Amino acid sequence: MEQAVPLSDQDKRLLRAKDSLEGLSMGDAFGQQFLLCPPGIKASRLEERILPRPSWPYTDDTQMALSLVSILRQYGSVEQDVLAESFAERYDSARGYGPAMHALLRSLRTGRPWQEVARKQFGGQGSYGNGAAIRIPKRLQERLRLGLPLRGLGACVILHVSRRERIFSTA
Repeated sequence: MEQAVPLSDQDKRLLRAKDSLEGLSMGDAFGQQFLLCPPGIKASRLEERILPRPSWPYTDDTQMALSLVSILRQYGSVEQDVLAESFAERYDSARGYGPAMHALLRSLRTGRPWQEVARKQFGGQGSYGNGAAIRIPKRLQERLRLGLPLRGLGACVILHVSRRERIFSTA
């Protein structure tokens, strides 16, 4: 009988990240079905637990989370430059990115540095963010807006991209 090989802490964290990605993608796709639904219809469908018809396409939130988990799998940490490249490579204009992200990701695809592109947005002020960025702590938002290194704040990105707190549990 073979004995199970214990998982490393990194492997455990990666499994939790993948679980969180699954939850995020399902919630993202489900929630997207109600985005343009009139409020009265939305409320009654939710109350009556009527599921939207398939398919349930996911949005830019999941698309970017796919990059994040991929980078964590490959490097064991958030490598900003590689993550930015991955965002650009996986960019899909049909996923619901905001106008500024469309421009930023298209610029990254031409090889321009993400720090330069991010700083030049909004008249040189950088983006204060929208969407998922409102759930990221202020310190991280400011560093991202200015194109500064995360310096250990990568865990905050995971925490706020994930929909489950258990991603950082030690169990």
